[in-house]
Amino acid sequence: MSEIKAFLGVLILSGYVGVSRRRLHCETERDMVIEAISRDKFEYILSNFHLADNNLNQFDKFAKVRPMLGYLNEKFRDKALYEKNHSVDETMVPYFGRHGCKQYIHGKAIRYGYKLWMGATKLGYINWFEPYQGFSTITNPSFSEFGVGAVVVLEYASKLQEKRTDKKFHLFFENLFTSISLTEKLDEKGYSATGTVRKNRLPGNNLLDSKALKKEKRGTFDVSKIVDQNVSVLKWNDNKQSSELPIRREDGGYAEEVKTRVSTSSVFNSY
Repeated sequence: MSEIKAFLGVLILSGYVGVSRRRLHCETERDMVIEAISRDKFEYILSNFHLADNNLNQFDKFAKVRPMLGYLNEKFRDKALYEKNHSVDETMVPYFGRHGCKQYIHGKAIRYGYKLWMGATKLGYINWFEPYQGFSTITNPSFSEFGVGAVVVLEYASKLQEKRTDKKFHLFFENLFTSISLTEKLDEKGYSATGTVRKNRLPGNNLLDSKALKKEKRGTFDVSKIVDQNVSVLKWNDNKQSSELPIRREDGGYAEEVKTRVSTSSVFNSY
């Protein structure tokens, strides 16, 4: 038992004293470590010491820490105060070691590490997160028909609904996630949604052509309603390019007078 305690003590120490190789703990902290446990004994215990059942889900690359991830997500939601506006996005956790889920994303502030799908309030409080692991990312199979990005939004929406079935929520997300089918599904669930969208995901709209809109002054916009859909689309001219934003109105319809009052700043300031 004393050797197990010493082994755990060295593990705790390694979290505070970082070295390039594990064996260096016997050199940099020689008196403290060597007096407690020998190097060979420590490595022997390490090679045989397991705290998780190895008969785990073969398709989940985070299976050994899945109980901890589930516990954190549950506690995050339990302690969260009600907030109407929520955002869904990806974030990076820096990591430079070796792992099958390690990502490299060009242009990010953190380029190497684990990518997490994350749902949070507008003030940054995390309600839910899920590590990205490609095809085997753990999500509800019933949402698979909507595509990878939309699945993440619907998964987060279902988590919010589990805790507060009587509350209304407004979800914000970027063009990676946005699609007409996603906004329809969120509408069925009683959610409002706002997100930037890619051109090839906007069938049946009568917006101004991008080339024509670029010739107008900055801030010029056009609003349209998707045919047979409860989705309105706003397209505006910025410095060098046009952006598109589908909006599902909370009243379930589209008011013509809104067209004269919508501005780029009001859209962004709504979140």
